[in-house]
Order: sequence, then C-alpha cells, then structure tokens
Amino acid sequence: MDNSQINIISLHRYLTRDLTVVPELLGLSHEFTFSSGQVKIELSSSDNLPKEITDAHIMESDDSLLAIKSYREEDGSKLPLEVSVKSVDVHIDLGEVIALPDEVLARQANPVDLISKSQRTHLDRIMNSYARFADDTFDRWIKILRWKSGNGSIARPEIHGLDSGWGTHLLDRATKHRFWRSGITLNIYLGIPV
Repeated sequence: MDNSQINIISLHRYLTRDLTVVPELLGLSHEFTFSSGQVKIELSSSDNLPKEITDAHIMESDDSLLAIKSYREEDGSKLPLEVSVKSVDVHIDLGEVIALPDEVLARQANPVDLISKSQRTHLDRIMNSYARFADDTFDRWIKILRWKSGNGSIARPEIHGLDSGWGTHLLDRATKHRFWRSGITLNIYLGIPV
C-alpha cells in the first residue's frame, strides 16, 4: 500500500446569530493570515436562497443556512434586501503535511482499518490543535466584525432577562425595600445589514 503526502486543511462551522448581510455579500469569503496560519471565512452562497420568494420564506426554519429577512418588489419579482446568515465556514491551513495510505482519500472519513493506532492518535492531536486555532481565529474575526458593523450582538446568545416576567427593581440598600420598578419592556432589534 502506497502512501500519499496530504496537505492538511481543516473545516469548521460557526453559528452567527444576528448576522444580517446584503445579498451581494453572499458566497464571498474573507481570506487573511492569522498567527501562523492561512484562514478563509466563507459566507454561504446565494444558491442556498429559495428561487422564488414567498412570505413563508421570510425567517425560514433554523435548519437552513440563510433566511431572507426582507425583500422589495420590482416588476412583479421579489428581490431580497437583507439576508440572515446563520453560520459561516472557517477553513484553516497551517501548512502541515502528513503521509497516509493513498486509499484514505477514496473512502469515507475515519477508515480505521487503514490507519494505525499511533497515526489515529496523531491525527486526533492535529485535529484538536486546528480546532483551538479555528476558535481563536473566529473569535478575533467576529470581534472585528462586531466593531466595524456597530452590532455587538452578532454571534452572541440572546439575553432573556424579561422572559421571567420581572423587570428592573430599585431597592433601598439598608432595608431592601423595592421603591421603584420598570414597566413591561418590549425590545425590538433592528440591525443594520453588513
């Protein structure tokens, strides 16, 4: 069995709650050097949008990569104005090369019958280092995106403080007597698309 020299890259997917873009950005990527690696962060292609927009397509189910947030009508056609990007793909290239049997490239992932236990352990170590690198890279990228877009909620969990039915209460420190409370507040977030 012959061995091939495999240039390793990794693929990671990160959720991007509250990331809205204009349709022209779909399918584009951002490529840059981070630390000692090459990074490519890729938005899903407009091919993942429905071919015909109906009101049912607005804010589609959570399992889709993209959802149309708003559209305009022009000559009887509905054209998307804002698209919610639910995740991005992150590709990492740290320049590593590994020798593995040729057949691993023709089989499903994890062909344990072709790879020795020591090689599997080595591959797991490599995978873990790429995962940590990708986490750090995505964290840096998303922080810059939040800063440049002015939207600090991108890729952050939603805060659900008012779901309990409680608002804010002001208390006297000594007696803990509540002397003022907020009314019911509805928060409506209108983000600006990137």
